[in-house]
Amino acid sequence: LLLILLVIGTTMVAISKSIDKKHLKKLLYYDSLTGSKNYNSFKEEVPGIIKENPGVNFAMLFIDIVEFKFINSSFGYEEGDRVLKKVASALEKVLEGSRETFARVTADHFVILLSYEKFKSIDIRIKILFGELENLTSKGEKGYSLIFNGGVYLIEAVSYTHLTLPTIYSVYISVVAVS
Repeated sequence: LLLILLVIGTTMVAISKSIDKKHLKKLLYYDSLTGSKNYNSFKEEVPGIIKENPGVNFAMLFIDIVEFKFINSSFGYEEGDRVLKKVASALEKVLEGSRETFARVTADHFVILLSYEKFKSIDIRIKILFGELENLTSKGEKGYSLIFNGGVYLIEAVSYTHLTLPTIYSVYISVVAVS
């Protein structure tokens, strides 16, 4: 009987540790509001994507919602949360394959990694992306429009052999400071 209790106890501890690790990973790498990846995940994933795809050009986009505080203060945090979820959903839809990803960085700031072949193609995709985002307006009596600020950092295939996480982070900080 003691042996059975010991086996059951050990099994329960192992299961508990496994569940804790999964929960911890979710907390570390996923945004609790939108369910999408967070900036920790983005910082870990992007260098690998870039290094695994030599010869591919990338564009890193940084976007935020202009006067997002207005939505929260005028219509409530529930409405603000709904908007952030809609933005995350719209961003998810524009991704094309495993070479592209996005994350919610903080509050109303998002970062997106897109791949492209020619500058004209990424220019068109960015315009379509911003058009889709700006169409995420309130339905019904609330009646507001969303406006987005953004910046783009192009990572050309010949230039990213020296790209590091601090470089990506400093680019993000620079763009956020400008917008």
